[in-house]
Amino acid sequence: MNLAESPSPIAKRELAVAALAQRLRPRFVLPLSSELQMHDGVHLPCKHCAFIGCAAEGPDNQWLEEHLATCHLEEFAGLDEACRSIEDPNDDECKVCGRGEDLVCCSTCPASYHLRCLNLTARDVAGHGWSCPLEGCASEKFGATVCALLKNCERSPVRGWFTANYLAMYTLAVHHRARLGVSYVGLTLDRRHETAFKKALCDKNLHALICFCCARVLPSDASDSAREIRMVSSGELFKSMGAATLEELLGVRTYLAAYGHDAGIQDSELRDWVVEVELEGGDSVPVICCPEDRSCEWCDAGRNGAMCPDCKVPVCRDCRRSLRKSKPSQPRMSLANDLFTGSPPSRPACIHPFFCCAHFASHLLPNQTYVSLRPA
Repeated sequence: MNLAESPSPIAKRELAVAALAQRLRPRFVLPLSSELQMHDGVHLPCKHCAFIGCAAEGPDNQWLEEHLATCHLEEFAGLDEACRSIEDPNDDECKVCGRGEDLVCCSTCPASYHLRCLNLTARDVAGHGWSCPLEGCASEKFGATVCALLKNCERSPVRGWFTANYLAMYTLAVHHRARLGVSYVGLTLDRRHETAFKKALCDKNLHALICFCCARVLPSDASDSAREIRMVSSGELFKSMGAATLEELLGVRTYLAAYGHDAGIQDSELRDWVVEVELEGGDSVPVICCPEDRSCEWCDAGRNGAMCPDCKVPVCRDCRRSLRKSKPSQPRMSLANDLFTGSPPSRPACIHPFFCCAHFASHLLPNQTYVSLRPA
């Protein structure tokens, strides 16, 4: 059975989407003013209307939705009706008596009523767009007696396809048209996509910060108070922590004694991963960390210089919780907890370099050669 013969409301919606897609220009991805400049790399507006004969252009989705609702209302009539038939957004019970059957529906909110419960006749609700007596709909058109019946009633939550979403219907049509053939490509579209990418991601509040303790890369939105990683000053992070405690938790000497020398890691290999942390009492402890994103307004120590109490570093939530306890503990994901990898050592004595070499060798072609990492 084809879509035209199917009684399913889903099939009717698909037919309505296809019919709406036929009203779009063949080169719907370009504004009418730039249809012949696919490969010229010209700057395009952020949004445009793709309906046949329409040359409207605008800055954002809000403009596009307002334009579609104002200038192309008739084009969406069929699809809007098909979407509404899939799910009835109005209540199944009368707002006054709580019973069903023979209800009239408000076009402003999901409420439904019996005519007798509102003392109305069919003539009172004839035509399209009848609004009910609830506050926020059309309470001023009804008498005090009717409004008193609904004094303690609240609006039902809007569900389903209650109000026409013209942008959503337009997007369905565009996607349908895109599936009919090969996508258009060219320098002009590349430039638009690059501009959209920069606008979406190049925000001063968005960062990819590397945790000072565990070196995990985590997204950070400065406007989000619940972000997982944030900048913390050294003085705040290691507040009331003695040199012995910090050495035990993150100290490079403790790390090398426990793990480093057995794995063949030399002190020189940790040079870029060690920072001298200055504590409140005047002591300083070299710790194993990732100082990639450290910053300070008072000192200019660079990446691996001594870190004063005012230096700020990004620290993830898990590491902060471990270090800020009344009795600080070593963060489980920290580099000091035998999770340091760094650069491959000159003598691969651990499983990680062996795995990398085996994986690399398995993908070489027969006539290729490679340099052995086995020590001479």
